[in-house]
Amino acid sequence: MKTSHWMGMLFAGALIAVACGDDKTTDDDDDGTGGSTSTSSSSSGTSTSSSSSSGTTDCGGYQISDEPACQSCAETSCCSQLLACDIGSTCEQLITCIDGCGSDETCADTCMSTHGAGQPAAAALYNCLDTSCMEACAIAGICGSDLGYTSEAINECITDNCCASFDPCHADIDCNACLQDPDLSGCDVNALLTTYNTCKDANCPGDYCGSGIGLYSGGVDPVFECHVCINASTCCDEITTCVGDGETASIQMCIDCLNGDSACTDSTIQTAADAFQACKTAECNTECS
Repeated sequence: MKTSHWMGMLFAGALIAVACGDDKTTDDDDDGTGGSTSTSSSSSGTSTSSSSSSGTTDCGGYQISDEPACQSCAETSCCSQLLACDIGSTCEQLITCIDGCGSDETCADTCMSTHGAGQPAAAALYNCLDTSCMEACAIAGICGSDLGYTSEAINECITDNCCASFDPCHADIDCNACLQDPDLSGCDVNALLTTYNTCKDANCPGDYCGSGIGLYSGGVDPVFECHVCINASTCCDEITTCVGDGETASIQMCIDCLNGDSACTDSTIQTAADAFQACKTAECNTECS
């Protein structure tokens, strides 16, 4: 998928051990179990793609990935989520609809309006893939390492801009552990991690102003130039108001209001969403178009 649309954060907040090299083998010194995810309303593993299969399993007939290892993991670990996105469901219709839009944003908006009821199920499926199938659905790591996020665009952006801060962190035992689990004790004061995060947030921000909401190409890869512009603009107050307490339900309500979905039932949030849209258009229209 290549369309951009308002969604919750779609990439892992922690790094994972990934397959590396053309043969997709993992680093022998890392079993790939050290990662964790930090997502809001929806998430996606970057090597997944949306297509339908004529075959059926106990998990339904929906094929979330053309890669056998990824599909097998999804069927083993995310069966109920796959079944909720079975062929003909609003979840499958939403993903398939957006997949067919190419770069047509109006088309993507129509998909959200028509099949928006499928977004929670799609979010649950991608969140499960991020949690349980990162290695099976993984991509090349950052700066040639054995670690990466589930968004290829983020890995590429960090590789292009932040290897000077990533490499020392990756080589340090404590900082490396924090990369894979930022909630570990001491990570909040780890100087190497702080330096890396500063570079990442400045060059490759995954959302608007830490809100958990952003603009994503294909529902997966952050549109960095838009996020950078918004984060440097005067629009942060509006998006912060829109997400309210930052809980999942509040973020989803903000997303619904931003997307013009009928599920937006809070007039205060709709006002904040409209204010943010106006601010975005006034200050970052080129970067976010």
